[in-house]
Amino acid sequence: MEKLMDFTEFLIIEISKQEIESNDFQPVFRTLNRLLEDKETILYFFERVEISVGGYENDPRELWEIPEVKKFIEELDTQFPYWFYFLTKYGAGLKMIAFCCSNLIKLTATKVWLDPDSLDKFFIKHFGAVNMLAYKINMTERENAELSKKITDYFSHNFKRI
Repeated sequence: MEKLMDFTEFLIIEISKQEIESNDFQPVFRTLNRLLEDKETILYFFERVEISVGGYENDPRELWEIPEVKKFIEELDTQFPYWFYFLTKYGAGLKMIAFCCSNLIKLTATKVWLDPDSLDKFFIKHFGAVNMLAYKINMTERENAELSKKITDYFSHNFKRI
């Protein structure tokens, strides 16, 4: 069987509106599970993945405001919590996942309130998943600390306090 890394240097996973509306997780799960095939694949795709949702470009709401998108992403996150490791820290995918998996209230067109308790739960869960992968691939403490800093830097730039 050919490996995922034989096909691409950077993986973009786009979830379609049709997949969301029909609750069809299989195409996304198939791809995500291939990221975990073996140590070599896990190492190769470190920060080389982006995730997006397509088909809602004409919807004026943010993706996290669309109930079916939020529900789909939350379920996806239940089965695959390894975003901090695989997702690039330069794209919007990680922010989208965090927003969909947290409690937010839109205050104005440009400001949201993010429930600190739900954000804490999000971080605890996902840093735990990073640590599981780190153990599996023998990541050093230094490498783990560097990744943790990238994650906190990413979120400090994307979650401005109001």
